[in-house]
Amino acid sequence: MSFADILDAKPKEPKLYQILGCDERATTDQITAEYRSRVRDCHPDKVLKGEESTATTDKFVELQNAYSILTSETSRKSYDSWLHSPFPVTFEEFAKSQDKFQMSTHWAVPKTQPSIKAVPSESLTEKLSEDSDKTSSRWADGDRYQSSTASAFRNYKV
Repeated sequence: MSFADILDAKPKEPKLYQILGCDERATTDQITAEYRSRVRDCHPDKVLKGEESTATTDKFVELQNAYSILTSETSRKSYDSWLHSPFPVTFEEFAKSQDKFQMSTHWAVPKTQPSIKAVPSESLTEKLSEDSDKTSSRWADGDRYQSSTASAFRNYKV
Protein backbone atom coordinates (compact mmCIF):
# COMPACT_ATOMS: atom_id res chain seq x y z
CA MET A 1 0.00 0.00 0.00
CA SER A 2 1.58 3.23 -1.11
CA PHE A 3 0.90 6.80 -0.11
CA ALA A 4 -0.76 7.38 -3.50
CA ASP A 5 -3.22 4.56 -2.75
CA ILE A 6 -4.18 6.26 0.49
CA LEU A 7 -4.68 9.60 -1.26
CA ASP A 8 -6.79 8.01 -4.01
CA ALA A 9 -8.99 6.09 -1.57
CA LYS A 10 -12.68 6.90 -1.73
CA PRO A 11 -14.75 7.40 1.41
CA LYS A 12 -16.26 4.21 2.73
CA GLU A 13 -20.00 3.71 2.95
CA PRO A 14 -21.35 2.66 6.35
CA LYS A 15 -22.66 -0.63 4.98
CA LEU A 16 -23.47 -2.24 8.34
CA TYR A 17 -25.49 0.79 9.39
CA GLN A 18 -27.29 0.74 6.05
CA ILE A 19 -28.11 -2.97 6.40
CA LEU A 20 -29.85 -2.28 9.70
CA GLY A 21 -31.28 1.06 8.56
CA CYS A 22 -29.55 3.02 11.32
CA ASP A 23 -27.40 6.10 11.55
CA GLU A 24 -23.86 6.21 12.98
CA ARG A 25 -25.21 8.07 16.00
CA ALA A 26 -27.77 5.34 16.81
CA THR A 27 -27.76 3.88 20.29
CA THR A 28 -27.48 0.17 21.01
CA ASP A 29 -31.20 0.04 21.83
CA GLN A 30 -32.09 1.61 18.48
CA ILE A 31 -29.83 -0.86 16.66
CA THR A 32 -31.45 -3.76 18.51
CA ALA A 33 -34.95 -2.54 17.62
CA GLU A 34 -34.04 -2.17 13.93
CA TYR A 35 -32.41 -5.61 13.92
CA ARG A 36 -35.47 -7.28 15.44
CA SER A 37 -37.85 -5.60 13.01
CA ARG A 38 -35.79 -6.64 9.98
CA VAL A 39 -34.86 -10.15 11.08
CA ARG A 40 -38.51 -11.24 11.35
CA ASP A 41 -38.95 -11.16 7.57
CA CYS A 42 -35.92 -13.27 6.71
CA HIS A 43 -35.55 -15.68 9.62
CA PRO A 44 -34.88 -19.22 8.29
CA ASP A 45 -37.67 -20.69 10.44
CA LYS A 46 -40.26 -18.30 8.95
CA VAL A 47 -39.27 -18.59 5.28
CA LEU A 48 -40.57 -21.44 3.09
CA LYS A 49 -38.03 -23.76 1.49
CA GLY A 50 -37.11 -22.97 -2.10
CA GLU A 51 -35.07 -20.58 -4.21
CA GLU A 52 -35.95 -17.60 -2.08
CA SER A 53 -34.59 -19.30 1.02
CA THR A 54 -30.93 -18.89 -0.02
CA ALA A 55 -31.38 -15.15 -0.63
CA THR A 56 -33.21 -14.65 2.64
CA THR A 57 -30.67 -16.80 4.48
CA ASP A 58 -27.87 -14.61 3.11
CA LYS A 59 -29.76 -11.52 4.21
CA PHE A 60 -30.28 -13.09 7.65
CA VAL A 61 -26.54 -13.77 7.96
CA GLU A 62 -25.75 -10.17 6.95
CA LEU A 63 -28.18 -8.85 9.55
CA GLN A 64 -26.67 -11.05 12.25
CA ASN A 65 -23.13 -9.96 11.33
CA ALA A 66 -24.09 -6.28 11.36
CA TYR A 67 -25.93 -6.68 14.65
CA SER A 68 -23.04 -8.51 16.35
CA ILE A 69 -20.50 -5.89 15.26
CA LEU A 70 -22.59 -2.82 16.06
CA THR A 71 -23.80 -3.97 19.47
CA SER A 72 -20.32 -4.90 20.72
CA GLU A 73 -18.69 -1.75 22.07
CA THR A 74 -15.15 -2.62 20.99
CA SER A 75 -16.19 -3.93 17.57
CA ARG A 76 -18.32 -0.87 16.90
CA LYS A 77 -15.49 1.47 17.88
CA SER A 78 -13.20 -0.47 15.56
CA TYR A 79 -15.76 -0.33 12.72
CA ASP A 80 -16.25 3.42 13.16
CA SER A 81 -12.51 4.05 13.11
CA TRP A 82 -12.25 1.93 9.93
CA LEU A 83 -15.03 3.99 8.32
CA HIS A 84 -13.14 7.21 8.94
CA SER A 85 -9.68 5.89 8.16
CA PRO A 86 -8.04 6.74 4.83
CA PHE A 87 -6.69 3.22 4.27
CA PRO A 88 -8.16 1.27 1.33
CA VAL A 89 -8.53 -2.04 3.17
CA THR A 90 -11.53 -4.14 4.09
CA PHE A 91 -12.92 -4.10 7.60
CA GLU A 92 -11.69 -7.66 8.19
CA GLU A 93 -8.10 -6.68 7.28
CA PHE A 94 -8.40 -3.56 9.41
CA ALA A 95 -9.69 -5.55 12.40
CA LYS A 96 -6.87 -8.13 12.13
CA SER A 97 -4.15 -5.50 12.26
CA GLN A 98 -5.98 -2.76 14.10
CA ASP A 99 -3.13 -2.03 16.49
CA LYS A 100 -0.83 -1.16 13.57
CA PHE A 101 -3.42 1.06 11.93
CA GLN A 102 -4.31 2.68 15.26
CA MET A 103 -0.67 3.58 15.89
CA SER A 104 -0.29 5.16 12.50
CA THR A 105 -3.56 7.13 12.58
CA HIS A 106 -3.44 8.54 16.11
CA TRP A 107 -3.16 12.01 14.60
CA ALA A 108 -6.26 11.56 12.42
CA VAL A 109 -8.70 11.25 15.31
CA PRO A 110 -10.28 14.65 15.97
CA LYS A 111 -10.15 15.95 19.52
CA THR A 112 -13.50 16.17 21.26
CA GLN A 113 -12.52 18.97 23.62
CA PRO A 114 -10.41 22.03 22.91
CA SER A 115 -6.99 22.14 24.54
CA ILE A 116 -7.49 25.66 25.86
CA LYS A 117 -10.74 27.01 27.21
CA ALA A 118 -12.13 29.68 24.92
CA VAL A 119 -12.43 33.11 26.52
CA PRO A 120 -14.91 35.61 25.05
CA SER A 121 -13.09 38.56 23.52
CA GLU A 122 -15.09 41.10 25.57
CA SER A 123 -13.94 39.64 28.89
CA LEU A 124 -10.36 39.45 27.63
CA THR A 125 -10.27 43.14 26.73
CA GLU A 126 -11.88 44.05 30.07
CA LYS A 127 -9.27 42.01 31.95
CA LEU A 128 -6.44 43.64 30.01
CA SER A 129 -7.77 47.13 30.73
CA GLU A 130 -8.15 46.29 34.46
CA ASP A 131 -4.59 44.95 34.60
CA SER A 132 -3.17 48.09 32.99
CA ASP A 133 -4.90 50.26 35.63
CA LYS A 134 -3.22 48.40 38.48
CA THR A 135 0.31 49.17 39.59
CA SER A 136 3.14 46.88 38.60
CA SER A 137 3.42 45.38 42.11
CA ARG A 138 0.75 43.59 44.09
CA TRP A 139 1.96 45.02 47.39
CA ALA A 140 2.28 48.57 48.51
CA ASP A 141 5.91 49.56 48.93
CA GLY A 142 6.17 49.17 52.72
CA ASP A 143 3.76 46.22 53.17
CA ARG A 144 5.74 43.57 51.37
CA TYR A 145 6.51 40.59 53.62
CA GLN A 146 5.61 42.49 56.79
CA SER A 147 3.39 39.95 58.50
CA SER A 148 4.34 38.56 61.91
CA THR A 149 4.53 35.03 60.50
CA ALA A 150 6.90 36.09 57.71
CA SER A 151 9.09 37.98 60.22
CA ALA A 152 9.22 34.95 62.53
CA PHE A 153 10.16 32.73 59.58
CA ARG A 154 12.93 35.08 58.42
CA ASN A 155 14.36 35.21 61.94
CA TYR A 156 14.30 31.41 62.32
CA LYS A 157 11.70 31.47 65.08
CA VAL A 158 9.24 29.25 63.26
